[in-house]
Amino acid sequence: MSQFGLAPFDLRCPEIADRETRTILVREGGTVPPGEYCLLEYYCQDPQCDCRRVLLQIRERSRPDAVLASISFGWESPAYYARRMHNPELAEEMSGASLDPTLPQSEFAVALFEMICEMSLRDGDYIRRLMRHYTTFRRHGGRDSQTPNASLAAAIEWLQSEITRFGKEHLDEELTGFALELLKRIPRDSEVNLTRGARALWAAAVVHVIARNNFLFDSSQPVHLTFDTICDFFAVKKASVGEKATRIEKALHLKPHAEEGITRPDFFEKFSMVRLSNGIVISRQQAKARGLL
Repeated sequence: MSQFGLAPFDLRCPEIADRETRTILVREGGTVPPGEYCLLEYYCQDPQCDCRRVLLQIRERSRPDAVLASISFGWESPAYYARRMHNPELAEEMSGASLDPTLPQSEFAVALFEMICEMSLRDGDYIRRLMRHYTTFRRHGGRDSQTPNASLAAAIEWLQSEITRFGKEHLDEELTGFALELLKRIPRDSEVNLTRGARALWAAAVVHVIARNNFLFDSSQPVHLTFDTICDFFAVKKASVGEKATRIEKALHLKPHAEEGITRPDFFEKFSMVRLSNGIVISRQQAKARGLL
């Protein structure tokens, strides 16, 4: 692959990804913990590159932010890569499947790798699906880039409307305001391109960030909900929502439970830190109690 880097298949082709992303249901009793594992596809963005490879990031549906294995897979023969790279040793590495040593791996990566090789990467139908996705991804290369302001404005207007609609059903006025404020803060020049991919995923991701930041997944909170509530409302998959929520958090460098304007005031006071003149770091809550703020 090239210096252009990789991009998620679901950003360029969200409808296809939603239908055709493979998941594997694992039950108890094996070397891999029970759960529903999603094989998220990433492809090279370089229009001049024809590497015919995919990166599969393995995530479990209940923990969408955690990459459990990163598998590189090239479906062509070593001879194909040797003709392009003039390096027989590297060509052997590029053909077939391997755990990518430069990308995140968990303690279960080897077991997941063996399972996925057995159940998916020896499945001719699945390999042909990856090949088709690769071709579609390349064909859509220029269609999903951010178009000038009209497209972005339309996306933001739609997101505001859907987030407000969700808020009326599942949040209170303050939390809905937080979600709309977060949407405003997303930098337009970051990897969070609101004109790319399914808008419903971005709406769900914004709500998910607010939910995490305000402990809404804790049923003891006055307003609480579940991840399923968000995903069912927007008709999206957990793994994709979690991945986009993490992108938003990274783009904004969010501090957990300590971002003014998108966090309940009591949480902000408790989790926001201040450094005293003597170098000691305490919470704003503690500083106020001591009369220091």
